[in-house]
Amino acid sequence: MRNETPEARSAHRPALIRASLMAVPALAALLTMSISVAAPTISSISGDATNGGKITISGSGFGTKARPDALVWDTVDNSYGSAVNNATVTTGRSSVFIENSNTSPVRFAKSSSLSRTPFSTLQYHGSGNSWLAHPVGAGGDNPPQSQRKLYIGWWVRFATGPYENVNNASHKFIRVWAGGDNDLRISWTQRQLTVQNSNAGGSSAISSWAGDVWGTPGRWHLHEMWIDADAGVIKTWVDGKIVHDFQSNDTRYLKRTHPTGLNISLIGWNPSHGVTGGTNSFEMDDFVVDNTLARVVLSNSERWSDSAAQVREYQPATSWSSNQITISANPGQLSESEPMYLYVIAPDGSVNSTGFPVKDSGPRPEPPTSVSVQ
Repeated sequence: MRNETPEARSAHRPALIRASLMAVPALAALLTMSISVAAPTISSISGDATNGGKITISGSGFGTKARPDALVWDTVDNSYGSAVNNATVTTGRSSVFIENSNTSPVRFAKSSSLSRTPFSTLQYHGSGNSWLAHPVGAGGDNPPQSQRKLYIGWWVRFATGPYENVNNASHKFIRVWAGGDNDLRISWTQRQLTVQNSNAGGSSAISSWAGDVWGTPGRWHLHEMWIDADAGVIKTWVDGKIVHDFQSNDTRYLKRTHPTGLNISLIGWNPSHGVTGGTNSFEMDDFVVDNTLARVVLSNSERWSDSAAQVREYQPATSWSSNQITISANPGQLSESEPMYLYVIAPDGSVNSTGFPVKDSGPRPEPPTSVSVQ
């Protein structure tokens, strides 16, 4: 379809699955932080939108990224492709994680009924006090002291709802430490976010309490966490909805100089002792760990603000500059029968508010092998 009017295009709207993709510039957004910052603007994309295909994104305002890929991108399949069902997840300095829970080790689940996406065959499975710790790519159990920012995204599915308001129970999804047991400890539980540093004289500081916001049991949900120790900030999201927005200038906590950098001390399910929620089981998949917010996301929603109605899939980058990014396409849960839109998140967290279309929407005939759209 070449040089057609909008009316002619709407008559047949081909799916851009393996295509050269060109369209009008996306709208730039102004996000207000301490000052107004222009969001990334995507002007064009080209390449192959099928799983693993190369897509080049051109535009402006993407910011700089020391390394294009994340510190950790673990789909389980890309790390343990030959693993067998129910085998214990191997750990150590030559694996993805250094440690596996001794109480109830995380195992591999290999079942099509558990797969999060059509491209996934393996997931992590845990039950009870079951977790993984210290991802090697993010510094393992001795991350560099300069690592004071950390973005963590992972998909999780619980067998039963994780919220439990019994005996003040706090079951941890994740803990992030900097140093040892008595240094900086950040815990995101099913009820609250806590930050403490007893070595600095800081008692437990609860940012906020949250109710049953973790989604539907038996379904996959995206958990995200951002920590900026220099700014004294922690944010958490579930399926794109903000859950915690913590800010503290107290130098006993985040802003303190820590013995090591930030890294995950456990991720999975670490329940309070003697409470029924400790028996919950779960699956985890598609981990992203990075020291910046900068990343590319593919979504089925045209507006970034429509978090309640969209799926957000991380796109691993192979090159990154302020005006051009190359990614390896990762459709994830997104179906070829629905529209797809690209978003670029800059290092400061700003994002194009309107997604750049990777696929047209509407009725589709059999797609041609190659098309160009203007």
